[in-house]
Amino acid sequence: MTFATSGLAAQAPAECAPVTAARGAAITFGHEGGSLRPRTVAIFADGAVRSGGDAATDSVASLAPAAVSALVRFARNEGFWTVRAPAARRPPANPDAARSFIEVRATCGVRRAEFVMGEPWPRAFEEFNALLSAVAASPGRP
Repeated sequence: MTFATSGLAAQAPAECAPVTAARGAAITFGHEGGSLRPRTVAIFADGAVRSGGDAATDSVASLAPAAVSALVRFARNEGFWTVRAPAARRPPANPDAARSFIEVRATCGVRRAEFVMGEPWPRAFEEFNALLSAVAASPGRP
């Protein structure tokens, strides 16, 4: 007995791409909690980069959309997607410690990781955070 297939099994998986700008930021990163003022940088698929306490309104720069796609691919393929948070400690070493975070929203899924500032970070998180910080600090003005 044979069955006809719809061809779904033969199709290659869709490329992992940033979510559209209409659906929100493709990448957000920054720090929150503790005694520090929260800071967020949001990078959208159309290249808009917004930064500040309210990343929804503080437009600061722009990137090429291809650069945003490359950042999402980097996150997916270079270790960030598999970073695991350490086991929670009760009580935490410093209950007032701020946390650094990165969230990537793509067509293939969402991944968020956060780690206490001042404690060792996994290498993939540290490298991606440094890359995002450098990119956000040097893009062109709109």
